[in-house]
Amino acid sequence: MILPLTTDKHRGSRGKGQVAARYPIPDTRSLITSNNPASGILHPASDRKPLLVASAGSLAGLLDRGNHVAVHDPKLDSFTPHSAFRTPNFYTLNSELSTLNYAAASALDLPSAADLAETPEVQFTPEIQALAAQLGHNPVKIYEWVRNNIEFVPTYGSIQGADMCRQSRQCNAHDTASLLIALLRVSSIPAKYVYGTIEVPIDKAMNWVGDFTDPKAAGTFIASGGIPVAAKVSGGGITGVRMEHAWVEAFVDYIPSMGAVHKQGDTWIPLDPSFKQYKYTEGVNFQTRVPFDGQGFTEQIQESSTINEQEDYLTGVDSVLVQTALSEYNTQLENYVSQNLPDATAEDILGKKETIKKEQPILPASLPYEVIVAGSEAAEIPEQLRHKVTIQLANADYSGNVIFTYTASLPELAGVRVTVSYDPATSVDQDTINNYVENYAASIPPYLIQLNPVLKVKGIVMATGASIGMGNTQNLTISLVSPRSTTNITHFLLAGDYVGIGLNPSKVNLEFLQHRVDKNDFSEPVGEMLHQTALSYWAEVDALNDTIAKTLRVVNLRHPSELLASAKISVAYFYGVPMSATYNRRNLDVALDNQSVMCKFGYKTREFQYMQQSGMNSSFLEGAIFDQLFGGNIGDSISTVTAMKLANDQGIPIYNISSANHASVLPKLQVSSTIKDDISNAINAGLTVQVPQSTITQSNWTGVGYIVSNSTDGTGAYRISGGLNGGDSNAVHASVIPTPQVPAMGLSAYLIDTMANNLGLKLEVV
Repeated sequence: MILPLTTDKHRGSRGKGQVAARYPIPDTRSLITSNNPASGILHPASDRKPLLVASAGSLAGLLDRGNHVAVHDPKLDSFTPHSAFRTPNFYTLNSELSTLNYAAASALDLPSAADLAETPEVQFTPEIQALAAQLGHNPVKIYEWVRNNIEFVPTYGSIQGADMCRQSRQCNAHDTASLLIALLRVSSIPAKYVYGTIEVPIDKAMNWVGDFTDPKAAGTFIASGGIPVAAKVSGGGITGVRMEHAWVEAFVDYIPSMGAVHKQGDTWIPLDPSFKQYKYTEGVNFQTRVPFDGQGFTEQIQESSTINEQEDYLTGVDSVLVQTALSEYNTQLENYVSQNLPDATAEDILGKKETIKKEQPILPASLPYEVIVAGSEAAEIPEQLRHKVTIQLANADYSGNVIFTYTASLPELAGVRVTVSYDPATSVDQDTINNYVENYAASIPPYLIQLNPVLKVKGIVMATGASIGMGNTQNLTISLVSPRSTTNITHFLLAGDYVGIGLNPSKVNLEFLQHRVDKNDFSEPVGEMLHQTALSYWAEVDALNDTIAKTLRVVNLRHPSELLASAKISVAYFYGVPMSATYNRRNLDVALDNQSVMCKFGYKTREFQYMQQSGMNSSFLEGAIFDQLFGGNIGDSISTVTAMKLANDQGIPIYNISSANHASVLPKLQVSSTIKDDISNAINAGLTVQVPQSTITQSNWTGVGYIVSNSTDGTGAYRISGGLNGGDSNAVHASVIPTPQVPAMGLSAYLIDTMANNLGLKLEVV
């Protein structure tokens, strides 16, 4: 029974009625260092999460906390520069590791009102209240439910909050702590956050973060999530990891029941539901059981195609041949499964991960690892450790002319409906629109209409802007702010667009998607249509990514990502004046699909394959999601992948452009100057581009799809005309107002469940 607490000197500031002390905040401003490949220090260098390498050496001063200095251990190496660990003087050495829990409480450390309050992360939603009641408001059962049901992911800071963590079931230490605290507080049990440095043996760390067999890969994976982490080295090998971490202290009825019965709290007890071990079961290796003749397949494709090696293009790939080969092989896989594994589940085939559960009648006596530095406590996560979102609208024609700005923490916006729409500025504008609607007009003269931009969260107006003429251009900038950096994404809007901001903080699973559908909230019909479309896309992409990861034996992390789902207004101009406007298409612009991947065995080729397969599937779904949700034919809507397939089927050469042939190929492209500029910028940045020679036409859409790739790590941008990273569907009846149609969610859920497994089997052989 040990309690890693700070000294009484620091606890004295938490007397009766006082707010808890602030967290110590790591200073992460110096994270970007030299990239010396001979070193052993790895760290997250940017939100895109490729890992850089810094100079090797021990972490002198790792535990330097101002006036409290630990003895330096020369056997420490690091995955991040030691500057990431420097904090204000809130830390003290953990002098109480040998102190019994029941002896640690003091009159100076009684709970305050803040230890029972709601916060942006800790919300007493009906679902949180119901779960706490289901668990009998018992601290032991609450702790065990969170520990046994929430899978740990090594990301950093407050991202999801308690209720979304409850639904996603995949949460980092801060979000898991928020869920436990919410369940305890709603049960009238005071609870608070604790932040410190812990040390975990390497075998347990490798199991904890993804069944790694390569210690350095495991540490690098932890670092890729933004967590300050260092390796402990002994005898020439990594024996453990030291990392910044968050856990919980709860003021429970510990004497004499040790939490089994809660009447009145008497002792602060440390609890960490995020740390656990897992049992991993490998899936079926179809590469050996049902071999695929990849070489023969490649030769067939080459024979049926036109390949010009001198000019670096190909065309005429036989798509029927490709589809037939994949279909035949998929049939072989299905036959093998039905004959040899008739009762197998998807997890049996792809592999599964199970928490090694612990169910005890009392609360654990101590934390399950060594606490190297015990941090201060806080009733609420500080601003510096919150991920935030800033939404800003500005006029495109006047630099710096901001219409409105709105900022909230990511947990406050995670999973909720966030929309930007344009309302009639006056009753006269509304009457003009009504007149065209009542006469069943397909279009409207936009020069007659003035609109006000409106930002809504859960249907509640959060910000409005001055009136603007329909069809004029504005810029919508979404800023994702993490404890380490800020990523700005700008979307171009026309006044009259109706857009849903689709945030994906960690992963969107089917349970979360179904929960949204079951709410049956159509108070904002068009907004809800767009919100469900965004959630459906993220749910399907995340399901497919997990399938790809399992087949390639890699571990993947989702970092906060963003897309825009839109009911777009189409405007015809005459000498720059908008003359006719209509709503006849939907669009998905996936501007930030942010993830990192690490092979369990340290094989970089597996990570490259994952990024390529994930990118291709994600691009295809940007268009196919509309076909799935609204009953169209799969492939009718446009995405980069479908646009390139159409170009190939029409015999249009598809060029592979690099710095070596950029000058000779660019003049041959029959695409807009804007796209040529985009291609040139990519080449100058050391990337490669695959692009058809000319545009194609599909229904009412004319344009080009192209891929900008990083040949080093497999990451890429899948773009279509108009500067969009996404897909377009124009299978919409033209009208004067956005079409308030709600997706066929049952179809989506079916496709997500079945397509992921089927594609997983195909991807096994790539």
